[in-house]
Amino acid sequence: RALGLPDIDQQKVGEDGLFTSTFVEGQKFSRVVYIGVGEQAKVDVEKVRKLGGKVVKYLQMNQLKQAIVVSCFSLLSGSSKVNEAEVASAFTEGFFLGMYTFERYKTDEEMKKKKRIVSLVYVSEQGSGISELQTALETSKTICVHTNFVRDLVNLPANIATPTYLTQLASKVAKASGLKCTILGRRELVKEKMGCFLSVAQGSAEEPQLV
Repeated sequence: RALGLPDIDQQKVGEDGLFTSTFVEGQKFSRVVYIGVGEQAKVDVEKVRKLGGKVVKYLQMNQLKQAIVVSCFSLLSGSSKVNEAEVASAFTEGFFLGMYTFERYKTDEEMKKKKRIVSLVYVSEQGSGISELQTALETSKTICVHTNFVRDLVNLPANIATPTYLTQLASKVAKASGLKCTILGRRELVKEKMGCFLSVAQGSAEEPQLV
């Protein structure tokens, strides 16, 4: 109501997984999307995380680049076990992980056609705890960025993501993060009696390495 949104029939739009959109006038935004989550008593943090993934898929499918998300915390208002920062983190994780696509081998033409989401604004219902909320959102975003980085590595073909490639990358990441990185080569692996590991490596032209 504070945003001047039209009244809705909550019974109709509340069905789990149902997206209902309506266009509005006289606002800085042109479309309002209501997302059904089913029975409120069954909504938990994990469901909010999945909700984030559903939202990003909806935005991509409808080629929307910007979104304002009004706090999901009221969905769990009856639970004293969670706070808004936890709920916002869960939604953010679902959103950024759901946005992932493997793009390394996409052509420039394919990338030009792809509609990217460029802005996500999370609006809190509460006036306090904003600093904690901001920290939680930034932490979740960082976790997702690095999770998607690992996803890229998993999706690389074996002739690219070789033991040499991965150990060099691990060393680079560790150095940039101020971490110690230990890499075991064939000699060290033999010394550690890692026979199973070495037997698998015999089928490759690449030298075995363990980070």
